Amino acid sequence: MAVSADGKWAVSGGADRTARIWDVGSGAEIKRLTGHTGTVLSVALSPDGRLALSSADDSTVRLWDTTMAGEVRQFVGHGGVVRSVAFSPEGTRALTGGYDGTVRLWDVKSGQPLYRCDGHGGMVHGVAFTPDGRRAVSGSFDRTIRLWDVSTGTAVRVFRGHAAEIHHVAVSPDGRRCLSAGFDRTVRLWDLDTGVELCRCEGHIDQVWCVAFSPDGRSALSGSLDRSIRLWRLPEPTGAAK
Repeated sequence: MAVSADGKWAVSGGADRTARIWDVGSGAEIKRLTGHTGTVLSVALSPDGRLALSSADDSTVRLWDTTMAGEVRQFVGHGGVVRSVAFSPEGTRALTGGYDGTVRLWDVKSGQPLYRCDGHGGMVHGVAFTPDGRRAVSGSFDRTIRLWDVSTGTAVRVFRGHAAEIHHVAVSPDGRRCLSAGFDRTVRLWDLDTGVELCRCEGHIDQVWCVAFSPDGRSALSGSLDRSIRLWRLPEPTGAAK
């Protein structure tokens, strides 16, 4: 699910092969986006809210016009299920992660691939841009997180420490840190510039599937198969203003 910047509406994807646009205030369905032939696994909204991305286990990524509820184009290239999608901060590029173990960068306007980022040894389940759009983060079933330079498509750094598969990643609002959610029941905080694990959040008793930063970057939220959501207080970044 993804929520618009103004918080007024949201986009969701489901096992019924559709993506849907909702009015957050009323809960009413506004539009239905149809075309996928498999379960919709990830959705994202452009910064201006006019476009949406969806990925599915039909191996495609689709770009939608949210005002017209029409499909604009498809991004085809992954050799299997596409598990995660993200818009760049300026909305001109898309990032995707797939079961083929690749991270791919696309031009939103043309639908053409810009880079294919290879290196993971397992399915890629989470991708995210840094706020400046210069780097990207991916989490994989190979138990690693990778930091990419999106101007070249090359890996800058590899983060190791999880004892099981990684399902989701998130980048802090200041672009300095990253959260990862693991099947080892932990949430971990990383320094993007050094690759150092800053803290480990333990308490979930089953796989952690999703993580998010608070807007100020000082807290994290995690969701798990143990049916709980947990709020964590994170350590202050080095040099952070008091």
